Amino acid sequence: RERPLAEYPEGLGLRRDLDPFELCSILPADIHVEMGPGNLLDGQPALDRCRLALKASRHLVLADKAPALFGWNELEDLAVSRGRLLRAEATVFSGTPVLSLLREGLAGQDVPGLRGILNGTTNYLLAELEAGVPWEKALEAARELGYLEADPRADVEGWDARSKVMILARVIHGQELPASAVRTSGIVGVTAEKLLAAREKGGALKLIARLNKVGDSLEASVGLEELAPGDLLASVNGNENALELTTQPLGRVLLRGPGAGAAQTASGILADLLNIARFCGEMRH
Repeated sequence: RERPLAEYPEGLGLRRDLDPFELCSILPADIHVEMGPGNLLDGQPALDRCRLALKASRHLVLADKAPALFGWNELEDLAVSRGRLLRAEATVFSGTPVLSLLREGLAGQDVPGLRGILNGTTNYLLAELEAGVPWEKALEAARELGYLEADPRADVEGWDARSKVMILARVIHGQELPASAVRTSGIVGVTAEKLLAAREKGGALKLIARLNKVGDSLEASVGLEELAPGDLLASVNGNENALELTTQPLGRVLLRGPGAGAAQTASGILADLLNIARFCGEMRH
């Protein structure tokens, strides 16, 4: 069973006096995995830990979105300069492989537009509210399932989805998109009546993120939208995420899968670890 560190006995090399920066400095690790609760104000202290890990020539895997938001270009440059890899699959769709799809499966494609459900937690909450579950009970259920961020406002105010749009802007377009440039609203205040009214019309009310390239600029938003009957995103329920990519010359691509939860996030981390291990194996031959 899982046990807190305080329950483990002294001895056998166990030390309780090390902070994360000391651990980064002394551990003989090949890969640093950053997965603490994200600080969406400035990315610290995780960003400094990531810098330290890369300067120590370790590969870097991100599950915490904050370092990607505030230091993606710098971290990528550091990784390249040390011959190391930076991977962040779990930051956008948990274990559903959107970043690897963009990096490898859609290599060579232009992606001028996307829209999607990027926050599985709010999608779960909307389904619960539509079923008549009170707001506080729905939040508590999401917390027990491991869906909620440490600060629930990150989910329900749309900040988490906004962060993912910003990461996608970097990955797809190589552009830094400040939070202030993403029109953002969440699901606070939505009622079962509004959700049921949309459903009765054959559609659904969903928290939709959009990112479009217009000329040399990017336009982005996160907010509730009433989807029309037949819209593929209207059928995305529970903790699922979905992303509709407009690509050229391939056409429209839809990716759908789990977007919240501990096991789902662990799946994304594991995929990155295995990809790095494969890279290391290829470098030896």
